Amino acid sequence: MQDIFFKIEIDNNSFPAAAVWNESCGFYCGYVGIEENNGLYKLNLSGNLSTEENLPCKFPDVDVHGGITYSDYYPYLDFNFKKSSDVAEVRFDNGHYVSAQPLWWIGFDCGHFNDKTNINTTGVERGIDFVKINCRKIAELACSSYEKLMRKNLSEEEHNEMLALATMEDEFAKEYVKSLSIN
Repeated sequence: MQDIFFKIEIDNNSFPAAAVWNESCGFYCGYVGIEENNGLYKLNLSGNLSTEENLPCKFPDVDVHGGITYSDYYPYLDFNFKKSSDVAEVRFDNGHYVSAQPLWWIGFDCGHFNDKTNINTTGVERGIDFVKINCRKIAELACSSYEKLMRKNLSEEEHNEMLALATMEDEFAKEYVKSLSIN
C-alpha cells in the first residue's frame, strides 16, 4: 500500500488531503490540510495536548470514522502534498523542511476494533474510497466553520470556550470576540 495525495473541491474551496498507509499497523489514516485563514486552523479537535498553544477544543463535532484522532502540524504531509501537486514553495533549512505557510492537518484513522488491521485480520477493510469519503466530511466542516462562528450560531458552551481561548491569545477566537462587539 502507498500514501495517496489528493485535493477535495467544495464550492470555491480546495483542500489538500492524504490517505497515509500505516505500514506497521496495517491500516490507512486520512488527513485534510487546513490553511491559516480557516476557522479550524490550530483548533485541537483531537483532544490531545499536542502543542503548548493548543488546548482541546470540542467545537466542532464531525462525524468521521472513529472520530478525529489528529489535529496538528504534519511536515511530512506538507512536503509530500506540495511535492506531488506543485503548489507552493518547498525548501530545506539546515536539513529541516520549512514551508512558507504550514498547514494544520486534521485526521482520523482506520485502526479501530472492527477495522481490518495487522492485528485484526478479520475486520472490515477500509480502503482509499472510504478514506476519501471521510476526508470530505472534514473538508465540509472546514467550509462551514468560519461562517458558523461569525454568524454566532454557537451553543453557550461553544461560545464560552471561544471566550476562554481568546484570553489565551488564540487569534481566531480573538476575531470571534471582536465580531461580537461589531454587531
